[in-house]
Parts: sequence; structure tokens; C-alpha cells
Amino acid sequence: MLSLLLLAVGAAAQPAVEVHIVAHTHDDVGWLKTVDEYYAGQNNSIQHAYVHLILDTVVRCLAENPNRTFTYVEQAFFQRWWRQQDAARQAQVKRMVQSGQLEFTNGGWCMHDEAAPHYIDMIDQTTLGHKFLMEEFGVSPRTGWQLDPFGHSSTQAALLSAEVGFQGLFFGRIDYQDLDLRRKTKSAEFVWRASKSLGPQAQVFSGLTGEYNGNYGPPTGFDWDVFNSDETIQDDPSLQDYNVKSRVDDFVQAAMTEANMTRGKNIMMTMGSDFQFEDAFTWFYNLDKLIQHVNADGRVHVFYSTPARYVEAKKAEKLTWPLKEDDFFPYADGPHKFWTGYFTSRPALKRYIRDTSAFYQVAKQVSALAGAGADGLEKLAEAMGVAQHHDAVSGTAKQHVTFDYAQRLSRGRAAAMETVPKALQKLTHSNEASFTQCELRNVSLCAATQDVGKKTNRSCFSVWNGLGREREELVELPVSTNLLRVVDADGKAVPVQLVDSLPSVTNYGAPAGGASKTLLAQLPLPALGAGSFCLESSEVAVPSSMRENSTDCEVLENDYLSLEFCSGLLSKITNKESNISTRAEQSFFWYNASVGDKASDQASGAYIFRPTRDQALPVFNGLPFLKVYRGPLADEDAMAATSSFQKMKARMELVHWVDVFHNTEPERAPSKIGCCLTMLMVPVILVYAVVWFTEHQRMPPTETLVIDWSVAYGPFPMKVQCLEASCWLWLSGCQSGSSGQCLALQAGEERELEMCFSHGAREGLHAWWSGGNSSGVKIWSQAASMEMNQLVEAGRSSMTYVKTLDLTQEEGSYKHLRHEWFANFLSREALEPQHNGCQEHRAGAQLAQIVMQPEFYDKKLEKMDFLVSLIGEVGGAYGLAFTAFFALYVLVWNLETSQRKLEAEVPTHVAPGKLAEHDVERAVL
Repeated sequence: MLSLLLLAVGAAAQPAVEVHIVAHTHDDVGWLKTVDEYYAGQNNSIQHAYVHLILDTVVRCLAENPNRTFTYVEQAFFQRWWRQQDAARQAQVKRMVQSGQLEFTNGGWCMHDEAAPHYIDMIDQTTLGHKFLMEEFGVSPRTGWQLDPFGHSSTQAALLSAEVGFQGLFFGRIDYQDLDLRRKTKSAEFVWRASKSLGPQAQVFSGLTGEYNGNYGPPTGFDWDVFNSDETIQDDPSLQDYNVKSRVDDFVQAAMTEANMTRGKNIMMTMGSDFQFEDAFTWFYNLDKLIQHVNADGRVHVFYSTPARYVEAKKAEKLTWPLKEDDFFPYADGPHKFWTGYFTSRPALKRYIRDTSAFYQVAKQVSALAGAGADGLEKLAEAMGVAQHHDAVSGTAKQHVTFDYAQRLSRGRAAAMETVPKALQKLTHSNEASFTQCELRNVSLCAATQDVGKKTNRSCFSVWNGLGREREELVELPVSTNLLRVVDADGKAVPVQLVDSLPSVTNYGAPAGGASKTLLAQLPLPALGAGSFCLESSEVAVPSSMRENSTDCEVLENDYLSLEFCSGLLSKITNKESNISTRAEQSFFWYNASVGDKASDQASGAYIFRPTRDQALPVFNGLPFLKVYRGPLADEDAMAATSSFQKMKARMELVHWVDVFHNTEPERAPSKIGCCLTMLMVPVILVYAVVWFTEHQRMPPTETLVIDWSVAYGPFPMKVQCLEASCWLWLSGCQSGSSGQCLALQAGEERELEMCFSHGAREGLHAWWSGGNSSGVKIWSQAASMEMNQLVEAGRSSMTYVKTLDLTQEEGSYKHLRHEWFANFLSREALEPQHNGCQEHRAGAQLAQIVMQPEFYDKKLEKMDFLVSLIGEVGGAYGLAFTAFFALYVLVWNLETSQRKLEAEVPTHVAPGKLAEHDVERAVL
């Protein structure tokens, strides 16, 4: 009896829940700030985030206590930090990784989106991160960690989790109704069998994070990030506010609640969130105390863990799990909050990423086959890795961040073009000096082909086929003349055709200056190889597309498909190989975005698609006009539509100079009422014109501001004045006359420099001065007289350049053309330069490092042109006049209708079954 009693007591003492504490941070690779700003802790007025400090303090905290663990994801950040560490720190981190203290989950360059990217790009960015981890640490992540993407795909579960070798996959966001059901049915963790073809071979254990409430943060009340105010643990009884019991009770309650929404006794608590652990000491200090006191309580057992350890514990329980076989799209976090807007947000960036992806795949193939390996492609690979982030390709980042993504892709492509042409030249045995790429061929711009027939008689090019089979491709080449031909490597002419180019516009709608004609060339290409061709001048004109008169129905077809267009719209599709046809309906619609209503204040935006109503609105009324072009290689159907408003306006011609209301209804005779109302409008218009002219004369200058992020511009004038007894200046990283020399200044002395953007962190303008003042130099403008100056303190500062051209001021005065600099103090510690400039003056001197921001502002002030102002005012007045016109028209119509009724003596009778002539016309209408 005694032994049985002891056994029962021992069993009762076992904790009910095993709580795995997973300390982590979620670091967006760009969102509200750029990836560089996030890493370096810059631009914190937008969002406070400093990834460099996160990794610094986490590693120090792990070194203090071997029981602590931490989980990290984004290699775009970690590899930067890693390359900045010395050998001793790297060795220390390697030991942490090998012991399991520091665990990498997911391990990709970023936490990629799951809806917008191509699956190849998802594989590439994952491979890039895993390659770095294998080379540096000899490890490969064992779990997936997709906390923040806005919905989750079957591709992620099967291809990029199970087939990657992940033992588990965790994420935070699923539909709010699905989430509610899973919480109630203990289904917050499950087996995801996402591939119908592979079945159990590609299934993965999956689970939600956070408190199973759609997030990935800590339990409510236990967020101990330095910027949050949750109650910390105070375990000193001699002090006020001792709270161990209440904190333990709160935690046990949170653990039991979470355990009741899944199966088994092991649960995971994610401790951390967006850009947290910048001060890891605060987090780990409280977590250590939490673990100590909760375990002393005994109701639950809590300990530091990682996602991989958690999956092992769940598998050891040998439980039966719910089965998931489809995806988690679309994602909604509440009623009227479907996150489907980002499927189409920023389409230009999405297209640029997809186009760069195609170029990257070709670059890898060409480099590999030429024996060049991946040398020269690293920058493009990293730019593509960043671009797959769930706030990049999704189109949900801020505008300046989106510009940064595009610039990274552009720089990556440029870097690859230093390697790819050499490899392609080797594969094609080309004698050409080098290859160039026509980046703007999408807007009909390509100097290499447009110059043929004008500046040169011949231009050769290669087209790469990345498929493993031969194919024929119809390639478009912008050209300047029709006296051309295309020949292959053997000098044999290939079929060509000349067509009109599509309108060539920039992303802001301005003309891009593209070629008016495009040459179509049907090119045979080898499997996984390049076809070489030359565009040459010829004495024979290229066959052109001919427009034919369109009939009610037109057919556009090739060897495989037949498309039938009737009344200007697609109406029928036929598969010519199987002889199967289907009816088609084509329409053009748009949705009006909601700004919130009584049902919900949720507006439509970059993330969420929410129209004002379910029904879409037509882009235009009526049927489009079809233009049909036929040619030897290709046929083209072009649709042109005129809005009903434009048609209505075209019919509103003024044929009567007094009774304008008469002309809206030609069958109505001019009337005295119409004339009176027209005459009443004349003085109103005159008064309006006088008031507008007076206001125009008093109008302030208009301001035009252009912000440019290009690092290619410069140098820019900057005047520096010494405030101490002696100052020494050294400008580095800048191709200007001021660079690379030690400039000595005495007190009050000024020196004009030529400043430009600094590429390296230790470049820029370094200033040393003797004396105790914290500000030793002052920045002035180029002008002799200046209303503003900037004191520069010891430490690291950035400068923003603003050029102002004020056309309202007298030419030659400093107010007419101003070069202004604005300082932004970054930190008390300046980065020592890598050069030895001014070495003899550095000892004991104070140091300021000044770097130029990669953007500059070009501002222009001018009086608004009278004609432009007049046109704009007329456009605005037109809306008011049209409204007034319509109101007066209704008034006229009612007055005249009443008058006709009073004047009518005998009613008009129509024989039964017969309509009057004017009624027939109205019935037809």
C-alpha cells in the first residue's frame, strides 16, 4: 500500500505541460525602411529597428548562460553581421551553433512571400541562405518558419518544407474563421499533406505560433522588449511590488490555455516579435527568472528550446494529428479584411522581379556551361533574395523602400553583365568585342538595333534558349528603318515582319522616345544554348503588317489555337489539335476601392482588396472597335474603345449662339426661357473670369521637387569652415578635386569642397580638430552669403544636399541659386577611415565623419505660366459649369413642359396598335 501511495504521489507531481521557450526576432528585409536602414538602425523616425544591435546583444547574452537559446531566420542580415566580426567572435558563434544554443530556422535570405513569387525564386533564395550556413557552420535548417507571410501555399509545405528536409513548418497567419475552429477543436497543430501526387512522401508536421491567435509574439503580458511596458518579474521580497506569485499564475494560465488548443503535453511559446531583442539583456534577464520561478511552482515545466527541439518532442509523443491537404489562401484576419490586394500591388516591381528572375536563370546556365561558375552573380543572387521578401515582391513596402528594391536588382543585373557576356562569348565563339543587353526593349528602346541602317550597317546578337529542347521564338527588335534583314550564323536569312510599336511611355506616362517600328524575327534556337544572328541593312524592304477591313467576326489563329472575335470582343476559342471549342466572353471592368463604411472601417489598399460593392464597373460602355493587321509571321487584333462620355461630348456642338439648351435636344425649338437662362450665365462667367485673373496675379510661386536616389550624380559644392584653432580635412571615396589630400584650416578659415555619395561605411569627409568644443567645423553653402549653416559635432553625421533654383529672384543673387546642406547626427562614434590621411594630426584630436545620403533634392520655384494656369482653371470650371448647365436644363425642360400642357387645346390621339413616328424612334432607342 505504501509503494502504491508513493507511486500515485509521484505521478501527480509531474508537470501537466512542457513549455518550450523559443526566443526569436522577426526582421523584415525591408518594409517601412530599407534593408540597410533596418540593419544600421537608421531613419528611426519611421520605425525603431536596429538589427546589428539585435545580433550583437543576443550573442553576448548566449555567451553568459549556456542554457539560453535563440532562433534566427534572415540570412540577408546575419551574413552582413557575420562578415563584420573578428575571428574570436566568429569562433564563439560557431560553438553556439554546434551546441544548439543558436539555431537557424528557415535559413533563407529572407522570409519569402508565398503568393507573388515564382517557385524558382523561392528555391533560389532558400538555397542562397542554406549555402551560406553550410559553408560557414556545416549545418542545414531543420524547420520552416514562415511567421508573417499573408497566407500560405501548398508549394511552401510540399516543395519548400517537406522536400527540403524540414521536420516541421510553423507560421502565424491563417483565416480568422479557420483559426477559431482550430482553437476549439485542438487542431492548432496538424500534418500538412500538400502534394496530391506525392501524398505522405511530402507531408510535414505544421503548427501555428504565438498564442494560436494569428500572431507570432509572446503570450499577452509577457512582452519584455525594451520598448514595451509589460510587467517584469520582481523577485526580491525586500523591495516593493514583489510579484512572483502573480506572474507565475499568469504564465501557468497562459500555458494551460494554449495547451488546450493542441494535442500532447508539449507546447511552444514564441518569445519575441518584429525587430525585438535589440536589448537582449532585458529579455533574457526576465526569461531566466520566469523559468526559475515557474519550475519551482511545479504546475508546468518551462525551459529554453528551439523549433527543431520542439518538433522532436512532439514526434516522441507519437500522437495522431489532424490532416490538412489544401492551402491557406486567401487569408483574412477579420470580416471584410481579405488580404488579396497585394496579389496585384506594385505590378511594375512584380514584373521587374520576374524579368530579372528570367535573366538570373539564364545567367546561371550560361556561366555554368562556360565553366565560369557563379562568380560575378553573387550581387544579383542577393538582390533577388531580398526581392522575394514578403513585403518586397508583394508590393506592400513604402515607396522609398520599393525604389531600393528596384535599385538593388538593377545593380545586380549590372554586376552580372560583367561576367555573363564573357561566358556567352566563349560559348558562341563570337568575335564581337562584347555583348550588351537592351534593358529598355520593353519600351521599344535598343540603340544596338535602332542604329542599324542609320549609324551602322550591321549589329549581331545572341538569343539564349533555357529550355532542354529546340524551339522557334518570335523575337521583337526596335528598328529605325524598313530596309533590313536578319541572318543566322551561316548567313541564311530568317523570316521577318515589320509592325507598329506599342506606345513607348515611361512609368510616369511621359513619352520614352522608343522606335515607332518593331521588327519581328522568327529565330530557330538550339536546346539549352544560344542562337547567333545579325541584323543587317538591306536593299529590300521588310514585309509589313497590312490592316484589313474588319467584319462582324474575325479569326486569329496559328497551328494550335484559333481565336474568334465578334463585335470587337473574344467570343470563341478552339484547340485545333483536339478540335475542341469553347465559348468565351470578354469584358473590361474595374472595382471602386472602399474607404470604409458602416459594416467596417477597413479600407482597400496595398494589402487588402475591398471594393465598395460586389459588382464590378465597366471600363467603357458599348463595344470596342477592332483593328485587324495581317502579316507573313503574325496577325494582330487591336481593340480601341471610346468612352461614352467622350462620345456624348463630341455630340454636344454649339449650333445656336444664344439658346445653348436647345442643342441638347435638337427636335426642340429655341425658346425664350432658354435664351433668358443663357443670357443669365454670361455675366456669371465674366465675374468668374475677373476673380480668377485677380487671384492668379496674387498666386505664390509653384514648387517642383525632384528627389533622385542615384549615386552617379555629383560632385556637389560644400563649404567647410574651421571653428577651432586648427582643423584638418580628408575627403575619400569621391572622384573630385578635393579628394585624397589633407587640407589644413586655421580658425575662421573656409574651404570649398566637392562632395559626393560615399559607397563605403568608412568613406566620406573626415574632419579632425584640436580643442574641447564638441563642434569643430561648420558647413556653409556655396554662395557667399547664406541664411543657414550647420554645426557638425564629433561623431558620425549624414548630410542631405538640396539645390534650389528660384526663378522669381534676381539672377546672380544667392537666393536665385542656392546649394544647401542639412545635417543629421547619427551617432557619437565616427568610423575611422581606412586610409592614413592626416595621420600626424589624429592623436588627441576630435573626429567627425560626414557621409552624404544617397539621395539629393532638386527644387525649382517659378511663377505658374499664365496659359497653363488658364487651362487648369478652365478644366476645373468646366465641372462646375456642366453641373450648373444640367440643373438649368432640367429647369428649362420642366418649365417648357408645363407651358405646353397649358397651351394644349386638343390632346393628340393615336389609333390602337399604332405608334406615332417620334414614339417609334424613342422605342428603338
